[in-house]
Amino acid sequence: MSHTMGNRYAAHSQIQPLSGGALYYGEDKALPREVLLYHTERPGGSADDDYARAIRRASTLNHNGFQHILDSSFDEASVLVVLQHRPGKPLIQELRTRIWTYPKIIHLATGVGLAMLDALEGQVGGYPASADNLWLGEDGRLSFLNYWEEGPAHTQGAMGLCSLMLQLFSGAEQMPRPCESLDPVLGKVGLFQATPEQKETFAELVRRVCSGRMSLPALVFELRGLQKQLEQSTKPQPVYGNAAVPAPAAASEQEHARPAQEEAAAPRQPRTPAAAPEAAAPAAKPDARASSGRRTEAPVPAPVEEPVDEEPAKPWFYKKSIVIGSAVIVVGFLVWVFWPSADPARRPLFEGANPAPSVQTSASPKPTASAKPTERPSAPPTQTPPPVADGTVPTLVGLPRADAESTAIAAGYRYNFLMEPNEQPEGTVFKQTPEPGASAEKGSNITFWVSKGPQ
Repeated sequence: MSHTMGNRYAAHSQIQPLSGGALYYGEDKALPREVLLYHTERPGGSADDDYARAIRRASTLNHNGFQHILDSSFDEASVLVVLQHRPGKPLIQELRTRIWTYPKIIHLATGVGLAMLDALEGQVGGYPASADNLWLGEDGRLSFLNYWEEGPAHTQGAMGLCSLMLQLFSGAEQMPRPCESLDPVLGKVGLFQATPEQKETFAELVRRVCSGRMSLPALVFELRGLQKQLEQSTKPQPVYGNAAVPAPAAASEQEHARPAQEEAAAPRQPRTPAAAPEAAAPAAKPDARASSGRRTEAPVPAPVEEPVDEEPAKPWFYKKSIVIGSAVIVVGFLVWVFWPSADPARRPLFEGANPAPSVQTSASPKPTASAKPTERPSAPPTQTPPPVADGTVPTLVGLPRADAESTAIAAGYRYNFLMEPNEQPEGTVFKQTPEPGASAEKGSNITFWVSKGPQ
């Protein structure tokens, strides 16, 4: 490979042919790092501009499902695209040495489908989803190598994802056409940890894609459902005893044996002096059934009561300080209340000055003839609001709605109106309440009906 972009990149060894070009292991000399170099012939003519635009559009995609484009260059006869290098190898090489199981294929296809959906949001699509265009990382994830060139129709989108799964099932280096090779491949699915139900479900997905009834988003949605089912079915189940569920008939024996097992597994605790004679009594008196060869039951240990942690008593000076502090606060408040203040505005509140006049209910003594009657100051007369002047309700019937509104407002009334069908022309008032000429207070409401025309 002669195109090295000013001797910045050096190609080490060819990995494999790829989409009309070749993929190489390379090195970036300016920034010491390993890269992947894709070298292909220049399209020529107006196709050069389209090819350059496709590379620029793909380079904006930053996704773990795609080897990121680091750089690109055109010379007189070829194109060089520099790709990110991730630890791993081409997927096509693993097809020759590995047998893929049904759960693993569903897992890989789901990840590839999600990456393809994310790329569609960036208007990147049409690239082949074949095994020779995918890189298998050491973390077990797949990523696309060339995603700026279009591939054959059966390798794109949902059809390409189905073809990839069939290629993994069959182990073929050439990508099969799913609508032509479905039945032969499904005959081998049973060898890769797939149940008959899973086999039929997968076949139905491929048939729906081939008939055009399932798009890429729908296919990815179905694959995610299958993946969740597989994850739930492979969860470890609880093991009872010797990896078997205990039988109901042996339940009583296990109930007797469980206390002995718990006692053996529990950490030893020092015995109290009161409990020592009780524990020694069963040992000094062996059971007579032991001589007959029958299994003895382990005694159930008496429950040991653990001391309850009581709240430690608070020191006496803590309580005394609370009482003294409360007393100081109360005394300070009382001094503040009853201490004479120089502010005359506060004295009436405590000295009782300027009391409100109270009404005397007891009868006053009759005045003598020589006494003169005292004159009481007359209270100022209460002012009553002036009565609202009554007005005459104006005639609104026969007026247009706008004129009726202005007439009611000019007469000093409020109004509201209703729209109803009537023989009068549309927008004409045909009824009102109160009636025209009636007496009504100014500011009251007048309701009138506006015709919607004959219906």
